Amino acid sequence: MKICGCKPEQDIYTPKNIPVMERIFAPWRIRYVLAPKPKDCVFCTAPKENRDRENLILYRGKTCYVIMNRNPYNPGHVMVNPYRHIPSIEDMTEEEMSEAMKLIKLSIEAIREAMNLTDSTLE
Repeated sequence: MKICGCKPEQDIYTPKNIPVMERIFAPWRIRYVLAPKPKDCVFCTAPKENRDRENLILYRGKTCYVIMNRNPYNPGHVMVNPYRHIPSIEDMTEEEMSEAMKLIKLSIEAIREAMNLTDSTLE
């Protein structure tokens, strides 16, 4: 996390003895990086298409859904999104926020079991 206006080497969350990573190296994502991007929001379009398997939608709730990242940095990367197109988490309703947290917990439990993991990260 950066403090506004800081240079990378001033990032207060980076220990002094660890070099700051300026780019994440993920060569398996090159096709995605170079490909043309859709004009519409993929997170709005995917649940409307009703092609869950093809769109990697794993679970549908009332206000939110779980979708796998098609071009992940790490294996097991999923996202929990509200169906509504909103710019920020602060714009979620209480119902969306509650369901999103439940789906995050459910997703972490499923990924841990399927991939035999001991930890997880939430971003």
